[in-house]
Amino acid sequence: MTESPLAADENQIDTVKLAPGENVTGAVTGKGKFTAKTVTYTDGLIGDSIRADVS
Repeated sequence: MTESPLAADENQIDTVKLAPGENVTGAVTGKGKFTAKTVTYTDGLIGDSIRADVS
C-alpha cells in the first residue's frame, strides 16, 4: 500500500448524491496508517449522520 496525501489519491471518492440503495467505490484517504471499517458522513455541523461499512 502506498501512502497519499490527504484527498490526493487518484481513486479518491468524489462528492456525489446517492439514491437509497445506490453505492460508490473508491479510496478514502486520511493522515496516518489505519484500516477503515466504517465511514460516517454528517450533513453540516449538527446534521443527520449516515454510517456505511467499508469492505
